Amino acid sequence: SSSLIFTGAIVFTTCTGTSSPSLDAHTNSNTVNYHAAGVQTCLVTQYQNLTFSNTSAKTCAPTSPTLGNVSLAGTASWTLSNIQTISGTLTVGDGASAATLTTANFTFNVTGTTLVAASSNFTHSGNAAVTLTGNVTVTGTMSGTGTGAITAKADVIGTGVITFSTASQSFTEQMQTA
Repeated sequence: SSSLIFTGAIVFTTCTGTSSPSLDAHTNSNTVNYHAAGVQTCLVTQYQNLTFSNTSAKTCAPTSPTLGNVSLAGTASWTLSNIQTISGTLTVGDGASAATLTTANFTFNVTGTTLVAASSNFTHSGNAAVTLTGNVTVTGTMSGTGTGAITAKADVIGTGVITFSTASQSFTEQMQTA
């Protein structure tokens, strides 16, 4: 298990010989944390565990699927820029700051649990489908103005705000307040 934290721009220089620069971020329980205090672009690769933290927008189009967990912390924000499947847990926010995940126009699937922490936002703004297979806990805000269907296949609980103005929602299990 390894962790790699990027606090600035990511630069892979040209290698000499027959090798090329690469990053194996999808093996075992590796975690990559994009932690710059500002806008940051991540490497396009497959990740085991991926964290966006500190502040500002993180531009990232990881190769799907992310095999483990994805976390947003601090006031970091991530707007999807490709189809994405998270096989582990999605955590939006740390309960202290306002992290934001926006699905945009890309299909988004979470097969593990989803947590939207206090002060944080999960926003569905596009025309593609969102499927949340595991339990969903919302103590922050989950909202949508997108036209793509949102499907929750397990319990949706919490004391947060859930508001969808135009999207089609399907909740297989009963919505509950924690």
